[in-house]
Amino acid sequence: MPKCQICSYIAVLQGWLLLLVFSACSPTHREMRTLQMSPILQFSGRHAAGHATTAPLADICVDRKGNFFTLLQDTGRVTCFDSQGREICSFALFAEKPESRSGIEAVSLAVGEGEVYVVDSRHSSIQVWTPEGRYLRSVQLSFPLGPGDTTVTGTGEVFYNSEGFPDSSLVIEFDARGKVSHRIGFSPQEKAFIPRTHSLKQAIARRRIPLFLRKSVLLATGPDRRLYVLYRTRPVLQCFAGNRLVFQRQLNFPELADIEEAILVRNRVLQVPNAYIPFSYWSDIKVDEKGRIYILLALQTHQTVYCLDANGRVLAKLIGIYGKGHLLAVRDSKLTIANAASGEVAVYALPF
Repeated sequence: MPKCQICSYIAVLQGWLLLLVFSACSPTHREMRTLQMSPILQFSGRHAAGHATTAPLADICVDRKGNFFTLLQDTGRVTCFDSQGREICSFALFAEKPESRSGIEAVSLAVGEGEVYVVDSRHSSIQVWTPEGRYLRSVQLSFPLGPGDTTVTGTGEVFYNSEGFPDSSLVIEFDARGKVSHRIGFSPQEKAFIPRTHSLKQAIARRRIPLFLRKSVLLATGPDRRLYVLYRTRPVLQCFAGNRLVFQRQLNFPELADIEEAILVRNRVLQVPNAYIPFSYWSDIKVDEKGRIYILLALQTHQTVYCLDANGRVLAKLIGIYGKGHLLAVRDSKLTIANAASGEVAVYALPF
């Protein structure tokens, strides 16, 4: 073989070796950062006169001034706190309309420019308030809401996961007038599955997730009107722009196997017929103004959040204080986690 040809082969081989070395050292292969966080603020997210209530918090959000807003599930009571956790005001629809005292199921909360939006799934409606607690109006949604996750934006649009409904859409979007404006994603129509010989609890304990729960998702909205869909029973994250799927990511977090086992064990030992712990790897998902995605894990001893970039790639794992976390809010480089059962709120300064 001519010497020049041998030299060319060697040069090509050296090039491939260099490429492999640089690929192994590239940022995509760096280990994910795990960061410990300590709260800069802790306070009770319940109305000062209602600490005795056992009703869970349904949602939490932060406005552009740094004020915190919490929502009680059973009454739809909204309580506003300043940036130091001091209560400013608290308001609920039954205070304005006593006939509405019972029967509310508040599920989602958002604060926009001069307006606060509360979604009541039982009456399929949106209550609109001023941040100071003055009732403005109620908007009736043109499609009934069921058990699926619901999120409302700061301009009054509502996104609803059609879990449990015979609808081929995964998510239904309502405009600020309550009219259906878009149908997003596709999910085959499935009937609720109840095993004949076993209870629903036993079926889930055997990892037989009923069909009607397999399209159960958590929803979050982000910049540029993107919608993020996080499947509860499988580690899949989707991002939609309109009805176009922008990306789909498999989330291979190391905690997921333990979460699954914990849920299955608890469902095996439950004694109440047809009672079960809903299967979900996650507690909540939120997106900040830069498009970064925050996912709060379920059933952790410490509040644990994964931060992803706008394309769904993991940036960091954030570990907070000991205790449970159910609700997330993120704004202006601050991460807020609430325990829905106790009402306790922890605020963290993001370390990046």
